[in-house]
Amino acid sequence: MKNHNLLKQKLALIASSAVLADTVTDAIYDVCNLLDEYKAEIDRLRSRDITLKHLYRYGCLMRPPGPGAVPRDGLVKCGFEHDVDPEIGHHYWGWCDYERRLTDEEVSSYELYYLGEHLPDSSVF
Repeated sequence: MKNHNLLKQKLALIASSAVLADTVTDAIYDVCNLLDEYKAEIDRLRSRDITLKHLYRYGCLMRPPGPGAVPRDGLVKCGFEHDVDPEIGHHYWGWCDYERRLTDEEVSSYELYYLGEHLPDSSVF
């Protein structure tokens, strides 16, 4: 999605500077090239089957997330912000988002705590 915003910014820049182009044909050519890039990016994202699926967030109760500290299967993103969950009154040392619910065994083995579901933000993509 960051690329989507970048392409939109480029398109706006080209459109606003079209008046300054040497010729109208040059400006139209630039806009057409940018639209082709935009369409290619949309096709690439669709081919990866990116949808707005819910992510499952888990807090790391005993250590920050890192290699061997959290399950890898389905891992999307980790954050290192630490906080206290008022529901359990326990400090957690970071969090990890997964595209699937972890099993009870994984949660227990890696000493994680389920923090809830959320929609992905654009920085995930």
